[in-house]
Amino acid sequence: MFSSTNKFKTIVCGGTFDLFHKGHKDFLHTVFKYSDKVAIGLTSDKFALSQKNIAESFSIRKRALENFLKENKYNAQVLKIDDIYGPTLKNKFKCDAIAVTEDSLKGADAINKKRKELGFNDLKIIKIILSKSSDGKIVSSNRIRNGEIDRNGELFVDKKLLKYDYILPQNLRKKLSEPFGKLIENFDKWANGQSLEAQRIITVGDAITSKFVELKIIPKLCVIDLNVNRKKKFKNIYELGFENDTRFVSIINPAGEVSSRLLQEIKKFFRDNLKDNLVIKITGEDDLAVIPVVLSSPLGYEIYYGQPGRGVVKIMVSEKIKSEIKILISKFKRKVL
Repeated sequence: MFSSTNKFKTIVCGGTFDLFHKGHKDFLHTVFKYSDKVAIGLTSDKFALSQKNIAESFSIRKRALENFLKENKYNAQVLKIDDIYGPTLKNKFKCDAIAVTEDSLKGADAINKKRKELGFNDLKIIKIILSKSSDGKIVSSNRIRNGEIDRNGELFVDKKLLKYDYILPQNLRKKLSEPFGKLIENFDKWANGQSLEAQRIITVGDAITSKFVELKIIPKLCVIDLNVNRKKKFKNIYELGFENDTRFVSIINPAGEVSSRLLQEIKKFFRDNLKDNLVIKITGEDDLAVIPVVLSSPLGYEIYYGQPGRGVVKIMVSEKIKSEIKILISKFKRKVL
């Protein structure tokens, strides 16, 4: 390790910088303490996809990176790279240090090994500690994609949130009666023209769940209460068309509330990354279940729920809607468990 007083002429570093977040910012702020001149290797889409899943294209990732550099008045050259070596093996590329995070040391060692074979000097390795999120775990693009944290490393469903049951206050009832997403007035007609991926679909409500089952599309997660328009419609989950081996759990969730147990069960389902589908059968009411579902769902999932008398609402899970729902539930009345 080197102190920030050990300045280098030029430092090279690299990364995917997908969903540009707090960890990326902390890393680059630290890099610029060691040098005023930095070359940043930004992985091409082809290289990035060969290493990991990514959510954003090269152009979007580059724009976010360059905006950060401009805002902080940092002197950096952004280079597209197609492998771990980037420009470090070129004779004309002058650099005296490489900055990496703790989990990328092997890459830095591989670069120095190759440079030695070519007769180049070793690059000094600067190891930078990975940033932590509010739960003490690493901030990563993967955790953001999985819907666990936002780009500042804050959990969408944390221990504090799970301490309470939440009661819908009167002043929010009108807001909750409006669609959270796109309203589909004629779902049957709309569904016939779609290519729907069952493993990324979530349904809330019995009517919409039974529609998907009729289409032989079994959602990844279903939340039901065996009622339609608050009237008993089904005796059990099998009357909705589910097979006898369908995995389900029963949860008590009173009308007009979001229970901590419901929050916990949905979070656990996505945390465990279970391959099996799950049906959550609620005793009480499922009308507000969209809230915990949005908070825990990975980005890119599709949530469908019924809008009485109007049609079906489709929510495409995004960082924006997750943040909005987190703010919304903070306005509910809290009931200590």
